[in-house]
Amino acid sequence: MLSRYQPLFHGRSGEEAEEFVHMVHQRALDVGKQQDNEWIAAFVSSCFVGGALRWYASLDLDVQDDWKRLRQAILARYPREDSESASVSTIPTSAPAAPPAAMMLRQRGRIRVVCPTESATYYISRIPNAFGFVVLTDNPSEFLQVEYNPSSNERQALLIPDHGNSLWDQFKGQ
Repeated sequence: MLSRYQPLFHGRSGEEAEEFVHMVHQRALDVGKQQDNEWIAAFVSSCFVGGALRWYASLDLDVQDDWKRLRQAILARYPREDSESASVSTIPTSAPAAPPAAMMLRQRGRIRVVCPTESATYYISRIPNAFGFVVLTDNPSEFLQVEYNPSSNERQALLIPDHGNSLWDQFKGQ
């Protein structure tokens, strides 16, 4: 049985932090918990890995248990490098540890589909059409995410995390 999709946060960049916050919000919306600050904080607590997990463990419990404060701490600790107004963290934190080598092997990406007769670029959608078929989309919130090992020169299967209410529901017969 496939496990439920869960975003992982390694703490590698500000861009990853923003994408993580977005995916957490999307998951909370998908399960109708967008107003449940406590549920979101509990869900997020199991998403940290590597250096980000060590950083999370060093936070005060009142930050760990409050999604609004935790979200602020994540974005302050991992600012975008291109941001003109990089905010200073008001929450004392220690430097994140380097992620284990095995963690760095797995990367997350999207499958881009380029049609030579069109100038637009599309991606495979995580949401099937009414007939259950895979479709293309240009909406970033609908892009299907896959995980892969970029250091491998051999053929490999792409791991497609389960988003719920998506392609996996079709495969699981729901």
